[in-house]
Amino acid sequence: MCRQMGLQIAVCNYQVFLSFRGPDVRDSFLECFYDQLKGAGIVAFLDRKEIEYGESIDDKIVEAIKRSYICVPVFSEDFASSPACLMEVAQMVESDKTILPIFYGVEPSVVRYQLGTYEKSFAEHKRKSRYPDSIEKWKAALGKIAADMGPIFKNVSGG
Repeated sequence: MCRQMGLQIAVCNYQVFLSFRGPDVRDSFLECFYDQLKGAGIVAFLDRKEIEYGESIDDKIVEAIKRSYICVPVFSEDFASSPACLMEVAQMVESDKTILPIFYGVEPSVVRYQLGTYEKSFAEHKRKSRYPDSIEKWKAALGKIAADMGPIFKNVSGG
């Protein structure tokens, strides 16, 4: 929850927290989406605009998620290859946030059931054994979030 002050008014730094796999969507969909949110007066967290050089990225991300009203994960084909992206969605679920997923070039069922590239990414995470305690939490978070429908953008190309 956002920090409570005085008369039970929630204080949040961001209205929207954006989670995404940079190489998949940063320079295409995401910049346009962020600009539209900003143009509508919506304060959104975008990592490269909010994190200062030298700051602890994980701590800043967790704090930004906690201090946001809504979280918007942009699920793309390569999203699950990033442990940082997976940590973000797990934190969204753990923080009991309102989550509005966007499916960009990937079907909700692929995310929900970790099929295709998601299955391959999890096999790679498991093979590397860097995150053995987190993998099941990440899978559960993806399943929970992807069970909710959100916009689906098909036939997208990177760049």
